[in-house]
Amino acid sequence: MQAEKPKIDPTEFLGRSVSDRKRAKYAHDNGVLYFRSLLPRSGEHVISVDKLIRNVENNSCNYTEKHVRVATEREGTFYGWGYFTSGELLHQTPCQVEFDPLPANPNHVLVIYPEELKLDKIELKYVAKEIALLTNWLEVKDPTTPKPEEP
Repeated sequence: MQAEKPKIDPTEFLGRSVSDRKRAKYAHDNGVLYFRSLLPRSGEHVISVDKLIRNVENNSCNYTEKHVRVATEREGTFYGWGYFTSGELLHQTPCQVEFDPLPANPNHVLVIYPEELKLDKIELKYVAKEIALLTNWLEVKDPTTPKPEEP
């Protein structure tokens, strides 16, 4: 019997990290993510995001060495987050969220598009655009220095 995964509170912030310079510039200029950053890979119906600890007072989010390392491995830089609350996503799109902790990333969450959309590219783009409009852009001021993850 598989243990039930913890539920994600509707007020929790979820974020998609950005390590592509052009997409970071788009987000910087427009305040939201470019929708292609939120499209599942071909033939799939999920994208990975991270549960974030948002600190409104100093306009920051947690990020770890993992984000900097992944960006560096892709020959990029970790530029920031496109973030939204899980409640906004659940209320305004047909997507679901599932907590999916990984050994290397205990804050890993899946955004699950309806499975029937995985072969319908037009509908996938439409939903990705809906999600993009929910995002807020939070630029990382010094992407080379990872901040410790808050408890």
